[in-house]
Amino acid sequence: MTVIFSVRDLNGPWLLYDNGTDPNQLANLVNKSGHAALQARLEADLQKLLVKTGDDFLPGPTYIKRWGYTVDKSGTVPIH
Repeated sequence: MTVIFSVRDLNGPWLLYDNGTDPNQLANLVNKSGHAALQARLEADLQKLLVKTGDDFLPGPTYIKRWGYTVDKSGTVPIH
C-alpha cells in the first residue's frame, strides 16, 4: 500500500514522500517530474478541505492572535 506524505506552507508544497517505497523519507518528490499530477491532486484536495472548513490558510501568528493563544519567549505556543 502506498501512503503519500505531503507538506505545504504559505509558499506552496515543499515535501512530498511516498512512504510505501521510501519509509525513511529520503527522496523528496516535490516538483519532480512524474509527480506533477499527484501534487496537483493533493493541492486540489487541500483547497476543497480549506473551503469546506472555512480556513483561509493564513500565517500562524494570525491564528495565534485570533484564538488568543499565549506564546513563550521563542514565539511558540507551549504544549501543556
